[in-house]
This record gives sequence, C-alpha cells and structure tokens, in this order.
Amino acid sequence: MIKKILFVAQDPGGFNSIVPVFRKLGSNKSYQVTAFLAGASKKIADRMGIPYINGEGATQGDVKRVLENVKPCVIVAGTSGSASLDKDVVKISTRMGIPTISILDFWINYNVRFSFKSLPDAILIMDKYAKAEMIKAGFPKDKLIVTGNPAFDMMKPIRSIQTDKSSTILFVDQPISSDIVAGWHQNYNYDELEVFKDLLEALERIGFSGDVVVKLHPRTHNKKKFNPIIKHFSIAVTVDTDDNNERVLAKSSLIFGMTSLLLFEAAMRGKKVLSYQPRLAGADPLVTNRLGLTKFVYRKSELAGAIQEALRQKRLSERDRAIVNRYTKQNATGKVIQYVDSLCSRKSL
Repeated sequence: MIKKILFVAQDPGGFNSIVPVFRKLGSNKSYQVTAFLAGASKKIADRMGIPYINGEGATQGDVKRVLENVKPCVIVAGTSGSASLDKDVVKISTRMGIPTISILDFWINYNVRFSFKSLPDAILIMDKYAKAEMIKAGFPKDKLIVTGNPAFDMMKPIRSIQTDKSSTILFVDQPISSDIVAGWHQNYNYDELEVFKDLLEALERIGFSGDVVVKLHPRTHNKKKFNPIIKHFSIAVTVDTDDNNERVLAKSSLIFGMTSLLLFEAAMRGKKVLSYQPRLAGADPLVTNRLGLTKFVYRKSELAGAIQEALRQKRLSERDRAIVNRYTKQNATGKVIQYVDSLCSRKSL
C-alpha cells in the first residue's frame, strides 16, 4: 500500500528541516509525498524545483479540503514563529484524527512555534539541550523525541572561495526588531539594528579594510532598514542578493550575527563564526556558543578585540570536529523516516 505523507511549512528554517525527508521519501515508490506551503518556504521550494500546493492565505476550510484530497497517513510539519499554515494544519489534522509530527529546527522561541491547545502527536527535536529547555517551558515530556534536525545531515564542509578582498565579513540579519513588536520573538535585550551599528563602529575602531556583506533574512520586508546606519560609516557595505547560502558563506572570511540558524550552519561547515548579543537577557539560544564551537561576545566593549581574534582564528580542532560530527552525522533523516513509518503503520491498523 502506498503511504501518503503531507509535508507543511511556512518559515524558512521549518521548511529546510523537512526537505531532506521529503526528498528521501519522494524517491521511494512506496510513498506519495505532497508539499503544502506558505510564506518564505514557497520561494525556497521554487528555487529547489519542489512542487507544492499553495497555502498562502488558506482558510480552515481550504486546509480541510487539502487534507481530504491528499488523505495522508501522517502530517510532517516544520515550525514557524507566527500565526502560520503549519499550526493550522496540525490543529485541523488533530480534529480529523490524522497523526501529526512537527520537526523543530532550532533552539529558540519554543513557545511561539506551537499552540499548546493543539500540540502535534510528536515533536522531533535536535538534542538533549532542546529537550531540557522545552520541558522547562511546559512541553509534555512524552511528546519530545530526540532525532536531530534532518537539515543538519546536509551540512557538509565548505571550500572557501578566494576573492580580491583581504577579508569579507558576512553580517547575518534576523528580523528581531519587527518580530518582538509582533510578539513572535523573545526579547533578549537587543535587536539587529543595534548589533549592526556596533559591528561597524568596532570595524572602524580596528581599521578594518575589507568588505561587509549583509545577508538579509528571507522574512525581512524592509530591505533598506540598515541604510540609515551605513551612511554614517566609511566601511564598504553591500547587501547580498544571492539566494545560495553556500556560495555566500564560501566567499566570507568571518560570519557575524546573533543567533541565526545560518551561524550554526556556518560553524558546522567549518567557517569562522562570531555571535554578538549585547546585554543578553536569559540563556544564550545559540547552541554552538554553549558547545564552544563559535566565538561569542555579550559586551560592546569587548567586540572590537573579539573580531580581531576571530579573524585570526585557525581551522577546526579535533574537539571541534567531534562536535560537528555529533550534529551532522547522526542520520536525523533516517530517524525521522522511522518515526513517520511507525505512525503510518499505526494509522492503517
């Protein structure tokens, strides 16, 4: 019997976490896979050549009709920080008796990624750190299953691309300022505008002669939000328009940001990373900082020195490689598929 699986996502991180499973099952004749997407995930799917049902602005009635037409034995959902298609699908699927799985992609904003009134049957998570934090946040322990994030399986070492610049610092944007206002992001006591301004001030202080490239987040609507800051500095700044993260990372000498999944990916793929979170309130959500794989700064007064040190940083140590292997070589995709199969089998009984 063909097993029909419906994959649903809206935010980029959530979509990327389900793609390896979608592709693996899609290449197996025992499965029929369908993607149901909204938001920024559609743009990524278009670039990857992944067909999908357009869920943009879908009503509850629209969602129910998709579920009735596809007739999935299980739902595999990414997570999103706002009101989202994935939350709606999980809620309606639960009412219809369809098993649901959500795959968590990162160690941040747990509470806003889920509706406690309608949790999925299982939440597949990255590691023991996520499990401990989610239990503390009130999630039922029996719903949390450590599988790893399938997107991490795809994080292979990057071969650096030489450019005609002495150094290029990639600034990784996050729409923190707007997300805090909307209630979609925990307030850690800083935002991307302050962090970017502090970066340029520190670079001028150390006489940095290279380039800064801004990598805008897919959910950033105001593409010119950094312009009022840039005009006050002599540092050469450009805004990246390349959707290929691997190519952008390969050209960069140092990856600089706050808590983005792209910082995690860069570190896992052998790039030098510096996380800056001034006056951080609460626990640091970037797990590579806790693991000692990435450099981090919490005080503005220490930023300039930390940048100089990070630019001088050498290749990964053996200890660092062991940490990378722990997250990128755990066959998360296979573990998720095993769980999907178990739910499909249970559904068919």
